[in-house]
Amino acid sequence: MLSDKLSALHDAINCASLVRLRETLVVLSIQSDVIRNALSSRLLVSEGDLVQPTGASAEPAMQASSKKRPRYEQCKHCKSEFDVMKNREGSCVYHDGELQPPFNPSFGSIELNYDSSTWDDWDENVHGKRDSYENRQEYPEGFYWDCCDEDLTAEGCKQACHIALDEGVKRLREHYNRIRTMEEDDGDEEDEEADQEDEDEDEDDY
Repeated sequence: MLSDKLSALHDAINCASLVRLRETLVVLSIQSDVIRNALSSRLLVSEGDLVQPTGASAEPAMQASSKKRPRYEQCKHCKSEFDVMKNREGSCVYHDGELQPPFNPSFGSIELNYDSSTWDDWDENVHGKRDSYENRQEYPEGFYWDCCDEDLTAEGCKQACHIALDEGVKRLREHYNRIRTMEEDDGDEEDEEADQEDEDEDEDDY
């Protein structure tokens, strides 16, 4: 009976969306000390235990720090998940360019390879634009990285430590927070001007 329930639970986990699974784990971590401790032991590490990149000198404060942080992060360069406990120089292999829409020449460093035989019989009036998400996936040999002149099937030409994507997200969040603050300040100034105009009109009426 227990094995049947466990099998059914595994099926439910496999069918659930990533968002629902995350929400469920958050709720369970709040409701149960046992589950919270189990998740913490698997998903959190102390900053003082982190591996330092080759040639890097660890700060004493970092070495002694017991502050917790996620053990698994997504790399902003290679987009893969990595273990911060095993993040060393050369762990990340990537290109400087990024494969992402919108497909604008100012984004990333991927260029069309017009010399590729892929485009010999390509008519944009018939087949559509050459540079599209679908074409980059289906015809990688028709594009190249301008950092190394290799097509999109080539292994990354840069090697470094993984950098957590969240670090870039935090900078973006700070950027948008500054914009929102500026917009709110502008809105307050407009409200003050409008109130002043109303007061002036009231005075004129008297």
